[in-house]
Amino acid sequence: MGRIHFEYMWNFVLRLIKVGVKQDDTVFDQRLKIAVNILVINAILIISIVSLLHYVFEREMSNLGILIALPLFAVAGILNVRGYVMSAITYIFCVSNILITIFSLRLGEMSLTHVHFILLIIGIALLYQNRKSTFYFYFNLLFTIVCVVFVLLTFQFGWFSWFLDRSLDLDLSRHLNYIMLVVISLVFTFTMVYTYYQQQASILQSLQEQKILLAEVNHRVKNNMAIIIGLLNMKRNNSTNLETQQDLEEVKARVMSMSLVHDRIYSAGNTSAVDLDGYVDDLVKEISHASHLANPVKFVVSVEKLTIDVSVAIPLGLMINELITNSMKHAFKNTSEPMVFIQIMRQGPDVLHVTIRDNGNGINDIMTKTDGMGMVLIEALTEQLGGTYQFSEDNGVKFDLTFPVSPVTQRRI
Repeated sequence: MGRIHFEYMWNFVLRLIKVGVKQDDTVFDQRLKIAVNILVINAILIISIVSLLHYVFEREMSNLGILIALPLFAVAGILNVRGYVMSAITYIFCVSNILITIFSLRLGEMSLTHVHFILLIIGIALLYQNRKSTFYFYFNLLFTIVCVVFVLLTFQFGWFSWFLDRSLDLDLSRHLNYIMLVVISLVFTFTMVYTYYQQQASILQSLQEQKILLAEVNHRVKNNMAIIIGLLNMKRNNSTNLETQQDLEEVKARVMSMSLVHDRIYSAGNTSAVDLDGYVDDLVKEISHASHLANPVKFVVSVEKLTIDVSVAIPLGLMINELITNSMKHAFKNTSEPMVFIQIMRQGPDVLHVTIRDNGNGINDIMTKTDGMGMVLIEALTEQLGGTYQFSEDNGVKFDLTFPVSPVTQRRI
């Protein structure tokens, strides 16, 4: 029975501190709203308990004046529930600063009431962790500093001595302030830890949902590209024009190079990165299978085991496809043993160097026969990658590409 009552009370507390939290709120806003609710509840309880203790031990009705803060903190709770979370936090700090200032002057320096300013400064640093809250952060920090300086100067020069209540028991005040400081510190620590774990849980859930969504998107893209490739094959097979067939084959190869990226993403379960070596191997195999040369091309591939972002893999794959296809079309008319060499290595921590070379007819012949579309595509893809390229003669045509990638992840074998 006791356990049932405890669970009921705990669930009630959880519902209470989550009042005003909406599903469509950002993770950060959810955390702040929970924190504000906890701080408001804590402030109301502390004020009520301290007022009661003062009355019980000192029988002074004047000390019950602090109860005026109860509706003030209730206003902060209302602001929070209405969605004005940053205003609610600022309001709490302003009211707390004013109350600490008043009661520091009322109880005197020896009561140690002014020590509570430390908690406010720590609270400002912890709660205002959003770029959008810069104004609120500096406003509350400045307001707190002004209150602290005002209280210290008052203690130093004896200002407002007429306001000091000399009838109070300073030992009791110190003890109560100590208890309040410990309790508020524990509550504040609980608030930060609890809301932090709530935020982490929400972030992890959101990331998991995004991974599932991206995986589904990649799966659909892969399927749609497979349909496009099938349609291009049908159109090519139904065409009797050799030039049209070649053009359709080139378009199909470009779509296939993009489709392979999404295929590897979906198969590996990684929604944003591709294993470069495996992707290049698959790409070379697909291009080789589509070749209709009398002498099959031998590919020599050397790719460092790297993981790269999808935004890099797709343009790089299109470029590799374009260069290999271009060599197979124009470079090997008089070559008995055609070969294409592909090498991709890191050149520095975040720079990739790509070399694609053939043993064909040479740069003059291939450059004069290369269609303008291919060169335009290579230039556009190089610009997209933010790199530089050049063609040169090296017992055939040699293509060198260097571009930055950040970060490049090297996989362990």
